[in-house]
Amino acid sequence: MARPNMIKATRRAIKDSPREIFNWYLLMCTCIWSFSGVAKGFDEGNIASLVIMEVFKERFGIDKQTDHQYANTKGWIVAIATAGAVFGCLGCVWLTQRLGRTRTFQFFTVVYMAGIFGQTFSSGNPGALYATRVIAGIGVGATTVLPSVYIAEISPQPIRGLLTLQYTCCQQLGVVFSFFFNYGVTKYHAGTNLQWQLPTALQLIPALIWGVGTFFTPETPRFLLRQNKRTEALATLSRFRGLPEDHSYVQSEFQGIESQLNHEIEIVSGANTWDLIKETFTDLSNRRRFVLMFACHVFGQWSGANAVTQYSPTIFGYLGIEGTEARFLATGCYAILKFVSVLIFSVFVIDFIGRPYLKVTNGWTPEKIEASSSAMAATRAAIAAIYIHAIAWSIGWFSIPYLVSAEVFPLRIRSINVSILMAVHWAMYFDCSRAMLVSFWFIPNFPDSTGTYFITEEEAAMAQYRQTVSAGGIAEDDAGSYWDGFWMCMKEPFAHLFAAIHFFLIIAQSYKDFFPSIVATIGFSGTTTYLIQAPPPIIAFIAMMGISWSSGRRLEHGYHIIVPILLTLIGCAVMITTLNVGARYFSMILLVVGPFVGLNIQISWETTVVPRPRTKRAALIAYANCVSSVSHWFTPYFFLRNQEPYYQTGGGVIIAGCGLVVVFVLITKWYVAKKNKALKAAEDAAGEPEGWRFAG
Repeated sequence: MARPNMIKATRRAIKDSPREIFNWYLLMCTCIWSFSGVAKGFDEGNIASLVIMEVFKERFGIDKQTDHQYANTKGWIVAIATAGAVFGCLGCVWLTQRLGRTRTFQFFTVVYMAGIFGQTFSSGNPGALYATRVIAGIGVGATTVLPSVYIAEISPQPIRGLLTLQYTCCQQLGVVFSFFFNYGVTKYHAGTNLQWQLPTALQLIPALIWGVGTFFTPETPRFLLRQNKRTEALATLSRFRGLPEDHSYVQSEFQGIESQLNHEIEIVSGANTWDLIKETFTDLSNRRRFVLMFACHVFGQWSGANAVTQYSPTIFGYLGIEGTEARFLATGCYAILKFVSVLIFSVFVIDFIGRPYLKVTNGWTPEKIEASSSAMAATRAAIAAIYIHAIAWSIGWFSIPYLVSAEVFPLRIRSINVSILMAVHWAMYFDCSRAMLVSFWFIPNFPDSTGTYFITEEEAAMAQYRQTVSAGGIAEDDAGSYWDGFWMCMKEPFAHLFAAIHFFLIIAQSYKDFFPSIVATIGFSGTTTYLIQAPPPIIAFIAMMGISWSSGRRLEHGYHIIVPILLTLIGCAVMITTLNVGARYFSMILLVVGPFVGLNIQISWETTVVPRPRTKRAALIAYANCVSSVSHWFTPYFFLRNQEPYYQTGGGVIIAGCGLVVVFVLITKWYVAKKNKALKAAEDAAGEPEGWRFAG
């Protein structure tokens, strides 16, 4: 049966719905609750701007700190609010069950405003700043839970995605507000306390707007029904839909809500929080929902995009943008791009394409950068990459978790699950915020030091010297442009040998796309099949660690590739000739080990043999990867369903790939020996001691 067209189905649903359900009252309530998203975005952008202001650093006594101390202090100032947000999310669990969405939201709005007020008048006291940022974070955490749930419960099904995502739009609007407010204040009040106090205090205005606005919005019909207020629930739903209470559309939706609630109450009544948690994890469908949403929130934060927002002025400074105003302008443009992306996505895309598809989207000094044309090109490319990443992340990992979390759970366990998931969201946010500071400190800042920001100049010079020695004395000054590196790569025989090795290693790994199907041929149940897929990659990883250590210690690569790949050849031969369960499973372990180890050693080998110039080495790696990717075009066609469980054709291709890996590794070792023999002859003729050699 053909899959229904999502766009046509959504257009039909909107067309078949009464025009009255798309009304101003629904829009007003949505806007009021969505506007609270400004809190999260405003805080992200504002604190990112504050921590780089000289007047802020002087006021809080951090201007005299070392770079390491300042990085640590900056990290805590930025990240501590996200720690508070975890408690705000969890606090919603208990309160929403008793006070409802609206009263709980009003309470946390007051908490948020108290935190902002305290930050504004912390008077240079770091302890007061930390404490009030935690308090404000508690309020922000609650604003990431309640609006999505409220809007999802009042929205008509055809436009639920559109309305729910207005909250995420307002988050990005808050980032826009923060950066441009800081830009304007810095332009006219630079060097005064107003430069950091005024943007902080301005966060109270949006809070006042949505806080007062909630007094004009009712509770959701679903919550009212749960409180046995049937008449009030029906009247509220009628008002949201702009239709009389006896209209068929209102009656149908109301009966659907009521029957769902009655079913949930009938299953388990009077359950406490622990019962709801058990219901989440003991019911298979609920557990799957939770695991999926958990992964979405974790990966959405681990993408690092929120951390980029929090430190964007610092990042743009590393990329060569000078001056506080210029950095704020660049970050303001970054924020506008994210806001517009989410807005367009929410209005024109989400309800037509659907939720799952959007997951697919998911330093030098400024003076030296300006003095180098290649560095300027690199910094422009880096800034462009940040902007492109902002678009893709905004319409995928950013928006979808908020939307789907608010829709996917049954009403009975919705509040507690959304609260827990948002707590996870903020915990991962805190983790990434702190990790970003660690990366600033430990990330190599080549070529200034060939090390990290914390090593001394003497240590950096030693690192440069050791790299030059290991590269056979070839200086980086000879690098040339990236096109020069590409042409040097094309003239290098090693490049073509390593490309061939990589190509055939990927062919030997062609089982990867079909590994679940191959394991399933053993004949176990679905769950057992999933479980027994895990050991082979784990064993391959352990083997890779040991063999890589041996390769590095002996400075030998070729045989460290050949031996594992021959094991894969043997394993594949066993797989295509026997149905014995033990032998077949052991063959699958061997199948994984060889290519896994070989690819790791091969990359190490090619960068050791061609260490300099960097442009040539980079071109070699890219060339080998491009050539190897061609194998993905045809290898899937050899794993034929009618050849299950043996897959003789696919197995034959793997065996051929393994054999050709061995051939080209031996050719490469022969060529290495030839080059080393020429180096020795040249040294003997010149009367020089033995020097650098190509690694075999």
